[in-house]
Amino acid sequence: MDDEQKLLKMRTLAESYLEQSTSLVREIVPRRLSEELEDWLPKRRLIDPAIFINRAICDLEGHVYGERELRISVLAGSTAAVSDDIIDSQSGIPYEKLRLLGNYEKNLESGNLGLFYAFNQSLVRVLPSDFRERFKEIINQYNMAQEDSSRLFDPSVTKEEIIDIKNRAGGYSILLLHAMMFPDESVMIHNPEYLRHPITKQEAFYTFGAWLSRVDDLWDIRKDRLRGIKQLATERIITWESLLGETQRMK
Repeated sequence: MDDEQKLLKMRTLAESYLEQSTSLVREIVPRRLSEELEDWLPKRRLIDPAIFINRAICDLEGHVYGERELRISVLAGSTAAVSDDIIDSQSGIPYEKLRLLGNYEKNLESGNLGLFYAFNQSLVRVLPSDFRERFKEIINQYNMAQEDSSRLFDPSVTKEEIIDIKNRAGGYSILLLHAMMFPDESVMIHNPEYLRHPITKQEAFYTFGAWLSRVDDLWDIRKDRLRGIKQLATERIITWESLLGETQRMK
C-alpha cells in the first residue's frame, strides 16, 4: 500500500471515529450540559490522537481495538482535553478540582468544569473498579505533570523546567493510556528520562510519549506563541530539523 492509499484509509477511519466519538459523548453528557457540549464539540482536541495512539498500542500488543478500547480512548481524550482547556484559560479553578480519575460523582458544576466531571466519571465507570488504587502512582504523576504545565505561562520558567514538564506530560500520558488498555499489566512509575536507550516496554512507551510532546509543540508553535506559552518549540529546544534524528531513534 503506497502513502496516498494509507492516508486515504486513515482519513476514512478518522471520519468514522469522529461520528462514533461524537455520538458517544452526546450519550454520556447530562442534558443540562447540552449547550456547553455543543459549544465545545467543534473545538474538540485530543480525542482523535487518543483514539489513534491507543489503536497503535493495541497493534503493537497484537490486541484487537474494539468497542471497549474505543470508548476508553474517547473518554480519556475528552477528559484530558477539557482539563487542558480549563488550565490554559487561567481561570483560577484550583487544580485539585481537575485531577483525572478523581472522585467527583456528586458534583453538579456547569460549563467546561461540568463537562470535565461528566467525562471523568464515565471514564471511571468503564475501567476496572480497582484501577485507581492499583495505578494511583502513575495517575498522580500524570496529574502532577498537568498541574506543572501551568508554569509554562510563567516568563521565568527555565529551559530545563520546560523539558522536564513536557517529558512528564507526554510520557505519563502514554503510560496511563497503556494501563487503561491493559489493566492486568504492571507499570513502571519512575521517570526514565527521554531517549535514554529504554530497555523495558514501559520505558519505551514513556519515551514515545515524550517524543509525541515534541511533535505536538512543533505543530502548536504559532498558537502557543500568541497565547504566551513557553514550550519546546517556542524556545528552540526542538526544531523540525532536530526532530529527524530523534524520530529515527524512536523507530
